[in-house]
Amino acid sequence: MGNTHISVLLAEAVNALQVKENNWYIDATFGRGGHTQGGKVIAFDVDQEAIAYGKEAFADEIKKQTLILIRANFEKIKSEAENMEIHGVLFDFGVSSPQLESHERGFSFQFDADLDMRMDDRLGVKAKDLLVVLSEKQLAEIFFRYGGEENSRKIAKAIVLARQS
Repeated sequence: MGNTHISVLLAEAVNALQVKENNWYIDATFGRGGHTQGGKVIAFDVDQEAIAYGKEAFADEIKKQTLILIRANFEKIKSEAENMEIHGVLFDFGVSSPQLESHERGFSFQFDADLDMRMDDRLGVKAKDLLVVLSEKQLAEIFFRYGGEENSRKIAKAIVLARQS
């Protein structure tokens, strides 16, 4: 939990929400809680490391019941906040610095580690598993659609050729 993360556009995001101290807001992608300030916050994250960090770093807010941490995908917002008056929602998509800096998470090319890339470690399939079983066409589609990779076909072809040797 020693990893640090600097929130991008923090002041702009909080100002845009016009946060008021006694109103409830949703942080749909908690991360390290960089946007969790002012107001009362219901925060969602599937990453157990983020939840563990939040429980420690925001223990006072949790105790005062100004922060509710939920380990779940933000698709659960409606069911979790159904009976609450919510005044704003913030989504901050992407990976955080601690996720990229972690050897075990397999999000970075900086380390020689297993290619994991799971935000939620409760999911059984790792990225390395997909590289073994998906077809060249499926791999190319994933790289292009989710990674915006223009060379997706070349990369997929190289992976399939490497699997054969």
